[in-house]
Amino acid sequence: NQLVFSAVQSDPDKNPTRKKARDDRDENDEKSDEDSDWQSNSRPGENIGASSTSLLGEQTPLKDILPGFEVRAGQIDMVQAVATALEESRHLIVEAGTGTGKSLAYLIPAALYALKEDTRVVVSTHTISLQDQIRDRDFPTLRTVLERPVSLRIFKGRTHYVCMRKLNQELVGVGFGTPADELVAYMGFLVWLTQTPEGNREELSLQGSAAEIWPRIQSESETCIGKRCPFFRPCYYFRARAAAYEADVVVTNHSLVFSDMKADHRVLPRYDKLIFDEAHHVEEEATKHLGEEVHLLQCLALLGRLVRDHGRHGVLPELAARLDGSAARAASALSAIHRLMEGIVELRPLVERSFVALSRLIPRGQAELRLTDELAQNAQWLEFENSAQEMEQVLLKLEDARSVVEDAAERETEEDLTGRLFDATGFLSELSTRLMTLCRAGELSESWVNWVEVSGNGDKRQVSLHRNPIDVSRILEERLFDAKSTVILTSATLSMEGKFDYVKHQLGLRAAEQAGKLASLSVASPFRFERQALLCVPNDVPELAKMTTEESAAWLGESIYQLARASRGRLMALFTSHAMLRATAQVVRDPLKSLGFEFFAQGLDGNRTAVLESYRSHPDAVLFGAQSFWEGIDLPGDQLTTLVIVRLPFTPPTHPVTAARHQRLEAAGKSAFWHASLPEAVVRFRQGFGRLIRTVNDRGVVVVFDKRLVSTRYGASFVRSLAGVKPFVGPEQKVIERVQEFLNETR
Repeated sequence: NQLVFSAVQSDPDKNPTRKKARDDRDENDEKSDEDSDWQSNSRPGENIGASSTSLLGEQTPLKDILPGFEVRAGQIDMVQAVATALEESRHLIVEAGTGTGKSLAYLIPAALYALKEDTRVVVSTHTISLQDQIRDRDFPTLRTVLERPVSLRIFKGRTHYVCMRKLNQELVGVGFGTPADELVAYMGFLVWLTQTPEGNREELSLQGSAAEIWPRIQSESETCIGKRCPFFRPCYYFRARAAAYEADVVVTNHSLVFSDMKADHRVLPRYDKLIFDEAHHVEEEATKHLGEEVHLLQCLALLGRLVRDHGRHGVLPELAARLDGSAARAASALSAIHRLMEGIVELRPLVERSFVALSRLIPRGQAELRLTDELAQNAQWLEFENSAQEMEQVLLKLEDARSVVEDAAERETEEDLTGRLFDATGFLSELSTRLMTLCRAGELSESWVNWVEVSGNGDKRQVSLHRNPIDVSRILEERLFDAKSTVILTSATLSMEGKFDYVKHQLGLRAAEQAGKLASLSVASPFRFERQALLCVPNDVPELAKMTTEESAAWLGESIYQLARASRGRLMALFTSHAMLRATAQVVRDPLKSLGFEFFAQGLDGNRTAVLESYRSHPDAVLFGAQSFWEGIDLPGDQLTTLVIVRLPFTPPTHPVTAARHQRLEAAGKSAFWHASLPEAVVRFRQGFGRLIRTVNDRGVVVVFDKRLVSTRYGASFVRSLAGVKPFVGPEQKVIERVQEFLNETR
């Protein structure tokens, strides 16, 4: 398929409400079959709500396609609400319980609206797994029942795609001195290129040298030379971007939506209709991606891409050697390149000293620290400021030399040399941007929180500086909800005791509500949780927070062992602490294996994907997971019959962003616990609880080893969020007996 990329280099979408895809094509390019159908697909008088509902009503064709498909009143209600929001240009909050079929409930009206108006609708998810579900299951199903052709494209961030020019350049430098593991990695990339349709890194399992090489061969805007690139026409990124520009429905992720917002909408194709699935992550992702962060290892990697191995390798030494004595036009920039090499060598120790000084500000035993005026006279802070000032001066000197090299790149006619020159200036620009962020660490504001984080040990010790908005509600109100005609937020967990007050406040939706531009809907799950799930809380549980990690692990290990015996494996335990997970895994692994139960723990037996696959392949296994396992895990039927929640999932109040938000609430006379900590924890708890019941036929047990659920006033908020589930409370031995009795009824 020959794709024309001239349209995607300049913005082809001047009118955000129209794709005008045919006008964006080269005049000599032939129309595709899909293009020829667009005119007939447009039906201006069509009622999107009625058409969408008919596809899910009693006469739905889905009954012939999906075995066991049932018409669900809640799904139809959601379809109508989404269609109305799209047609009437209103915002919408929809909480759709597990099993509602919410993906089809928004995809059907989104697709019909896009076809009717010849526009595009953007769908944003938090997880890759949901994107895969939409692409591989939901959308193919939708296309079989629509009378008209409709297109969908997954569009990821640029660094997800390989840059073939950079990979080619890396291969040029491979020789007898290249380490064997790197040679194997390069060969793996070459084999992959013969197979991949998308050039997307998620098709690979990047480890070791391959993971280290990828940042050097990923596509980046700073180093892209556009049409001058010999790989421009087959470029994976531009192919994906061109396909997204022509798609009716574009599926992307929350981080890219906010990166696009931050970049003044130069990342995604223009759009006016947006649907956030997994919308309970919107505030978190907005906080992260509308802020700034700079990491030590990333800066060192950029420095190494420019100059490494004492000046023997890197793009700058390569260019210097290539231009020395050359007749190329860019040879005039040789002295500037030497100045850049000297400056990079000068920068490295300043960067290292700056990050080391910041890391030493953090007290022993802590992982983060908020930067405040109180640090002004701290010796390590003064050391950082001195290093930052020197660094800023070096960066200013380098800018003149960088401009000279950039001008040379523009004039150069040799494509390969042009590419390497732009690589150099692009890496320098990115490095300069990151380091200037580092230099501004001391610029404090009442609206932003600056903080430092450390993790890892030894060579993998990571130090990073972060700047985040304390309150994203005003930013989202102005740049999202006021800027877009329709934004739809949906998730299984958006409400707090049946109300959406928390999400409206946190995301800046109050003004839209007051203007009558916001609707909301709560759709109950078709599952009968009160019959399908048993919630148990042992009331003789010790207070784990008051015990050492080792003491807690010893008690938890014995309790989980007894539960695993009662449930015959098929158990997953959700932790809020990786340290607690590791300690408990050490206690329980051998006893469980002695019973014949395979055991898998996140981070100890592989990453999230690996341990999940291992668990699924062993019917009676036990699985331990931390934060990422609280949602997005689908283990229907007998794969999971017992779910353990070790502690209620409160966010640590000491995290700098959380602490800053709590401080602001308290200053306004509000309780940070009731207005922030509790609503967040309830949403998280509901997500975790939702891992158990995935179909109408599932039955299982949730055991919560945190008696605050039943012994405190706020514990009732968690229980009331569980749609009629009443807890069984009793001594641990009675709980185990009740668990065994309930599961035996199932069997």
